[in-house]
Amino acid sequence: MSLDRHIGALNHYLEKNPGVAWSVSAIWVLTIGGLAFFWNLGSTGLVDETEPLFAEAARQMTVTGDWVTPYFNSETRFDKPPLIYWLMAIAYRIVGVNEWGARLPSAIAAMALVGMGFYLLYRFGTTATHATSTSGQRWLAALIGSAAIALNPLFLIWGRTGVSDMLLSACIGLALMAFFCGYVEQGNQKAEGRGQGAEVGNGESGVGSGEVEEMQAEGSTQSSGPQSSVFGYSKFFPSAFEFNSKLKT
Repeated sequence: MSLDRHIGALNHYLEKNPGVAWSVSAIWVLTIGGLAFFWNLGSTGLVDETEPLFAEAARQMTVTGDWVTPYFNSETRFDKPPLIYWLMAIAYRIVGVNEWGARLPSAIAAMALVGMGFYLLYRFGTTATHATSTSGQRWLAALIGSAAIALNPLFLIWGRTGVSDMLLSACIGLALMAFFCGYVEQGNQKAEGRGQGAEVGNGESGVGSGEVEEMQAEGSTQSSGPQSSVFGYSKFFPSAFEFNSKLKT
């Protein structure tokens, strides 16, 4: 009972003070990401043969002033898109030509993924629906989930290596997360519009609120299939068969 009382008090405090909650969350993300990706980032030399290729190609951009064509040992290097070289070269201009500058774009990309993961988990990361989940549950899911992302061994490795892998992962991951947020929000707005229209229609036709709740309960029971609870929002996602049929048509 004591634990439930403390959790209830925490929920009440977070709901009344959202600014404090977001400030603490920002400090949490910066701390966990800073320790995971930026702490002693340049303490070891360039590893393997791939990291020196990226680092040198970016260095030659700063030396030659040619930011269009990457070079390595005076030979063109078109193995990777130039964005990673541009970011490394900019980092060299800021922190100097060293291991820290070569790995800084990867560390920032990893930090961005952790931050977006925190936001996504706060918005949709509980087993209950967003309407019934408490602020404390959502904050806890975001705190634990963002730490799990940052401390993932692969994240730790590629977020501290001066190659293009983490930057590519961040671009794809951020795009998918943004799409998910927009898709679910659009589904929410449509559902709210349908709900308001149903309430107006029920009021005109004389259907009672008890009957409406009964029909909603029946609908939720019928929709409890394998896709019935993906963060509580799976009702907005078409099934795989519906999606395939749309593609065929």
